[in-house]
Amino acid sequence: MSKQQLRSIYLSKRRALSSKEVGERSQQICQRFFDAIDLEQVSCVHCYLPMVNNNEINTLLLIEEFHKRGIEVVVPVADFETHEMQIAQYTKSTPLLLKKGIPEPSEPHFVEIDQIDLVVLPLAIFDVTGFRVGYGGGFYDRFLQKINDDVQLVGLSFFDPVDDIDPNEYDVAMNACLT
Repeated sequence: MSKQQLRSIYLSKRRALSSKEVGERSQQICQRFFDAIDLEQVSCVHCYLPMVNNNEINTLLLIEEFHKRGIEVVVPVADFETHEMQIAQYTKSTPLLLKKGIPEPSEPHFVEIDQIDLVVLPLAIFDVTGFRVGYGGGFYDRFLQKINDDVQLVGLSFFDPVDDIDPNEYDVAMNACLT
């Protein structure tokens, strides 16, 4: 199946989940994250903010726990003209705005990409080798090309992996994906 077909199928499956299912599964995935991922050497996490309208996993649960553990959190700020992302600090008091349905800091305080130790990745679906299908804009593909090789890449998914996604030259495999 093509990436477009997989994206369409799994985004439809996600949209079909009730808000109760999204909430319950988000809590389970976030608990699994802290059970499975070693954060001992992590001081800065890049984590996407959930698009509630798209039934994304509630990463605010992760972010709250990162803050409790003294881990700095940065979030993406998208440039829709260039399809590039910058990163900005995120705290509980960071004011947000919606840009094309994506929550972002309204007054971003940008930070350098080399501070990141771990990236939490959004996705529609992933495969058994760690490749992911996102929304198709290429934002994360471009972003991941710029980060250090030792940065952990962790995806979050409501669904189990498919057998194979045909990666292109820009795709970067994740270290782990939690379902």
